[in-house]
Amino acid sequence: MEVAIAIATMQRPDMLGALLARLQELTFEQPEPGVELIVVDNDPEESARAVIESLRAAGTRFPIRYLADPRRGIPFVRNTAVAAALEAGATHIAFIDDDEVPERDWLQTLLHVQKVYDADVVAGPCLSRLPGDAPAWAKGNAFRHESHRTGDPLETCATNNTLVRRAVFERLEPWFDERLALTGGTDRHFFLRAHDAGMRLCWAAEAIVREDVPKSRVTLPWVITRMYRQGACNAFCEIDLERKPLARLQMLAQGAAFIAGGAALAPLGALSALRPSQRGQRLVQYARYAAYGVGLIATATGQGLYEEYKTIHGR
Repeated sequence: MEVAIAIATMQRPDMLGALLARLQELTFEQPEPGVELIVVDNDPEESARAVIESLRAAGTRFPIRYLADPRRGIPFVRNTAVAAALEAGATHIAFIDDDEVPERDWLQTLLHVQKVYDADVVAGPCLSRLPGDAPAWAKGNAFRHESHRTGDPLETCATNNTLVRRAVFERLEPWFDERLALTGGTDRHFFLRAHDAGMRLCWAAEAIVREDVPKSRVTLPWVITRMYRQGACNAFCEIDLERKPLARLQMLAQGAAFIAGGAALAPLGALSALRPSQRGQRLVQYARYAAYGVGLIATATGQGLYEEYKTIHGR
């Protein structure tokens, strides 16, 4: 087995089923790598088990291993998946979320870019698909993920679309930080450690996955709170890893700059927008800047991190 595809799941059986079905349709240039799908269920009721058993009964191109880890939190299931993949002898571990669907050449593209750029970690874009009745403000930048050119170096990345060499996990133990069980940010924390240890991270623009955004997230409170959480988690990473001198003071300064920038740009953006929909998008964008700054300051001043993943979305 060359590639283990790690999938953490929590009470999303329909989405998980769609993902697993698409993964059976992956296309490769010859020779095709050995692939195993490792699903780790974070639901104590093991709601994903029936999905796996149904697919197995129908017959699958790639074997699916099902594991359950009832300890609530993303880093627990990620670490369980990594341990299983390493034990099975995987040379690479790919991560994808249970609410995503990849293009058929997704894994082939990640492997190709990894080889061309001799990268230890390769990440790709995640394109959001909003509900059909999403409000106009949501169609701006609120649900857009980062984007780069293929081969661009990265400092860190997420685990929603990522390929990692085995050696990264062999060098960096422990893996995903279990102190951050319900806050998010463990992927950023881990890949910052990889970057700081001298490993090469790069982007693969053509390795595309798409995610369906649930209606429960297409709300102003969720969008603003998500940016607050990201600011808080990012500040935690900088301070915890001591990546810069006086990191805590730097986070305070950056937080103040984001808040001031958001407050100053909001009226200008509203006045310069030609259409009401643009006005709403810009106001939300600048409110997100301010919320991110508040999150930076919250962590820098010692407040606890926001546990976003206490709530389950998209079931």
